[in-house]
Amino acid sequence: MGILRVYLALCVIASHTTYFLPWQMHYGNQAVQIFYIISGFYMAIVLSSPRYSTLRDFYTSRLLRIYPAYWIVLLVTILFCLCTGLAFHQWHLLKAYANNPWAHNGTMGIILASFSNITLLGQDWVMFLSHDLGHSLHFTENFKTDAFPLWGYLLVPQCWSVGVELTFYAF
Repeated sequence: MGILRVYLALCVIASHTTYFLPWQMHYGNQAVQIFYIISGFYMAIVLSSPRYSTLRDFYTSRLLRIYPAYWIVLLVTILFCLCTGLAFHQWHLLKAYANNPWAHNGTMGIILASFSNITLLGQDWVMFLSHDLGHSLHFTENFKTDAFPLWGYLLVPQCWSVGVELTFYAF
């Protein structure tokens, strides 16, 4: 099961970078869907194993595997972006926050994205939401072409899939 999940993760990496793995693999969107199917199956096996005596043990284990690593990556990202921003005026992932965010986006959208950055909850929703100034929070027609995308406030945007995983755990 682990080898298949590694293969699927490599498929996603290969779909994002053409030079990393030059051979033909599954498309990234297929790999993500297959990964979630296998993870659901694997979760059912794990929950029925004697490893976790209670549901609370399972959730504690999951949270301890996800959050410390995520918060370290988040902190390093913030520090890197602050250093490059202060030294070279290249804010990278902090650009949306540094360039007067309230001139383009509504407060609730920025609060939602910031909350998502800290908790990982709802990052998958932030990817598909827009909150232009003067408009209500709404789904965007195309998150890639939105004028002021809400996902621009995500500091580790790749973690949208972890938001899906957390929703998966909730079910």
